[in-house]
Amino acid sequence: RHVRALAEIRMAAALAIEGKAEQALARLRRGRGQLSGRSVQHRSSKFTEVHLLVQLSKLSDARTVLESLGAPPPGEVLRVAHWLAELHLCCAEGKHALDEQELHERARKGLAMTAGRDLLQLCAWGYAQLGDRDQVEFLLGEALDRDHFHPL
Repeated sequence: RHVRALAEIRMAAALAIEGKAEQALARLRRGRGQLSGRSVQHRSSKFTEVHLLVQLSKLSDARTVLESLGAPPPGEVLRVAHWLAELHLCCAEGKHALDEQELHERARKGLAMTAGRDLLQLCAWGYAQLGDRDQVEFLLGEALDRDHFHPL
């Protein structure tokens, strides 16, 4: 059952890459429904759900899912996943409530990651909202230096 659930979630990821967000969302939810609510895969699939809902322009639904998750978790992988989902949603909404310190923490993490391109781009957007053009240019330059591209 667990293996089948993970296969559904992986199929959802493949559908998302193909641009089939609606189908991906259905597969993701079906797969997650077979997992324990306490599993890492269950929680990480919620962040994927936020991204898919944003792609489908269902921003209020995405906000509801994100808020149901609470504060970013202490574990590094899930914390970064939370940050990415939150910033992606905020970008789609056209505003954020993060202060400079919160953006700085996220940008530092993105700079430390070889695959930090998406986080750096979203942090650059966040700094643009704060009017910090120097940080925007720096972070976008760093994002361009990253070879890995994983679309949100």
